[in-house]
Amino acid sequence: MTIPDEPVDPAERLYRRVADAFHDDEIGRVVQSCADSTAEITVELRMHFSLPPTDPAQPDRISRWRPDHVVSGATITILGTATSVVSDRNGNARIRVVDLCGAPVLLVTPPSSMVSPAPAGPAHAVADWSQNPAYMFRPFLAALQVDRQGILPQSAPRVILAQVSGGPPPHAAVFRSTRTTLTLDWKPDWIKTGNRGPVDGKINSCLVLHQTGEPTVAIGSTINTFTNTVAKPRTSAHYIIDLDGHAVKLIHESEQAWHAGHSFWQGQTNVNNFSIGIEIVHTDDPTPQDFTAAQYRTLFRLIPALRASYPGITRQRVVGHGDIKIMSATDFRLNGVRENCPGGRFDWPRLEQAHMARGMVQGPPAPRIFGIAPGEVLARSPSSRRPVSTPAVAQIKQALSGIGYSVSAVDGSTITPEFDDALQRAVRHFQIRRFSGSRLASRPAMLGAVDYITAQEIAMVSGDAGP
Repeated sequence: MTIPDEPVDPAERLYRRVADAFHDDEIGRVVQSCADSTAEITVELRMHFSLPPTDPAQPDRISRWRPDHVVSGATITILGTATSVVSDRNGNARIRVVDLCGAPVLLVTPPSSMVSPAPAGPAHAVADWSQNPAYMFRPFLAALQVDRQGILPQSAPRVILAQVSGGPPPHAAVFRSTRTTLTLDWKPDWIKTGNRGPVDGKINSCLVLHQTGEPTVAIGSTINTFTNTVAKPRTSAHYIIDLDGHAVKLIHESEQAWHAGHSFWQGQTNVNNFSIGIEIVHTDDPTPQDFTAAQYRTLFRLIPALRASYPGITRQRVVGHGDIKIMSATDFRLNGVRENCPGGRFDWPRLEQAHMARGMVQGPPAPRIFGIAPGEVLARSPSSRRPVSTPAVAQIKQALSGIGYSVSAVDGSTITPEFDDALQRAVRHFQIRRFSGSRLASRPAMLGAVDYITAQEIAMVSGDAGP
C-alpha cells in the first residue's frame, strides 16, 4: 500500500506510515463490519518498564516496576474519528469495539503539563523543582487490528507501536493483549524525585558514570531507591539508562544529585557540587554481562548533548565513580568499595574513540618509563618494611594527579616520593578504568603495582590534555 503526498502534521504523517505497514492481504482479513457489536475493551496505561522476552519459554513481557504505577489523565484518540477518551485515576479507559472497526490507530497523549519534548536530555524539566510535574511522557501511536469481539487473539497480537518523534529505543510497548483488555507500557522520560539538593551557582564541569550494581537488572528497584525520601542514606542520579537504552531523567542539571559521595577529582572535593550523574542499569555479579549496544547508543546521544550545554565538561572530566570515590571527608585515599563502578565490563575505549572521554597520546617506545623497564615492577613494600621511596614514585604520583586521581591520604594532591597506600589505590583504580571493556583481557594480574605496560599507559593518558 503506497500513500502519496505525506502530510505536514507529524501525527498524521506517522499515522500514514503505520497504516502503510499493514500489507493489503492482512488488511483484507480484518473484519470490517462490527457495527452490531456492543463489546468494549479496556485500555490500561501503565509504567512497567518491560523488555521483550529473551526466553522462548517465557513469551510474555515482564514488569520491572510495580504495576500500580499508572498514567491517569491521558487522552486516547482514534485518529480519523471524533472518538476520544481520557484515562481515569486508575490509568484505565474504555473504548467500544464498534469504534475500532478495521485497522484503527490510537494516538495516546499525556496531560499537557506532562508532555515530554524529546528523549531525556538537557531540555527536560526546569531549574525550579516545584514547577516540574511528577512524570513526563512522549505521545505515541498504536495501530490495532481488531475483530468484532476485540483484539485478535493470535499468538502475536496485531498491534504495532510507533514513536511520534525519533527512533529506538521505543518509549511504549504492548505489555499484554486480550479480547477485553489492552495493556500499554508507557515509559516516562522524566520522574521527579525529592532526593536532590540545590547548589547556588552550580556550574557543571564533570560527568560521572555509574553502574546500578543491583542483584538483578530491574530498573524499577533503582527508581525506587532514587525516589525514596525516607531511607538513609538517600541517593539519586540525574539520569538512569535502561538495558534497552531508554533514559529517564530525575533531577535538573542545575541541582545536586546524591551520587558521588565523598569524592575527589583534579584537586576538587565533593564532586556532587559540580557534576552530573548517569546511572547505567547493569549487575555486578561474579559473571557480569556486557553493557548493551543500546545503552552505548544512548550515551553517545546524551554525552554530547550535556557537553554542549555545559562546556566545562571536557573529555578529561568524564569519569567513572571508581575514579573519584574517596574514603571520607578526611581520608582522601580512593575507596575500593566503588572501584568497579561502572566496572571492567564498561567499554571506556568506545567513548575514547568517539572523543567523549580522555584517551591517550601515543609516543615512541622507550626503554624505561618512570624508570621501569619491560619485565620490571614497582610496587608498595610490605607493611613491615619501609616504603619504597624513589624519584620515579614521585613522577608517577605527579602523572596520576595530573589526570585527576587522589594520590595523597591527607589532601589528595600532595606529592611525596613514597610508594604508599594512597598511590597503590590510585594505580589500582587507574588500571581498572584503563584496562576495561575491549582492553579487559590485557589488565595486569597484579593490580596496584606499576609494571612497564601500566607505566606506559599512565604516561600516555597523562599526555592527553586536549579539549
